Order: sequence, then structure tokens, then C-alpha cells
Amino acid sequence: MDLGNNLILKSDGLQFIIAKRSTLKSGKVVDDVIGYFNTLSGALKFMVDYEIKATEFSNIQAVSAQIDSLKHRVEGVAARISRAHDALQAPCGSAE
Repeated sequence: MDLGNNLILKSDGLQFIIAKRSTLKSGKVVDDVIGYFNTLSGALKFMVDYEIKATEFSNIQAVSAQIDSLKHRVEGVAARISRAHDALQAPCGSAE
């Protein structure tokens, strides 16, 4: 999906929005919404699926907070997988 340049990923605090930013002849900047997403991961998945590259991130604090949250969840899942793997490698009958 080739949407050209000036694509942005922004947040209004409740959801994430992918939009195409353009400037009118009057100088007014407008965002034409491409999609609304409840989670950052949903917005990023959409961007990956359709090979969309954002050129700007608005409300970066909200985006950053979501990225940190995703990072902690992934680290938690990785730790659980590691513990499960270790448990499967333990000899039968051993108590851990």
C-alpha cells in the first residue's frame, strides 16, 4: 500500500491513529485518518502488514509508554518460557 510520504502515527490518549498529513494552500495542516487502533501493537501490525512507514510520531509519550508496556510483557513471556523449558529439561522425578 503506497500512501506516499508524511504518514504519522499519533495517539489521542485513548487510541492510536495512522494518518496522512498534508498542508492545504491556506497553510493549515490536516490529517486524513487511515485507521484507528486500540493498541500500539495493532497499529504497528497494520503498518508491517501493509509496509507503511510513518515519518512522524505525535504524542510520543503515549507511544513510548505503550512500547515500554509491550517490552515488559514480552520480557515476562520470555521468562515464563525459559522457566518452562528448564522444567522440561529437569530429570524425571526431581522436585524443583
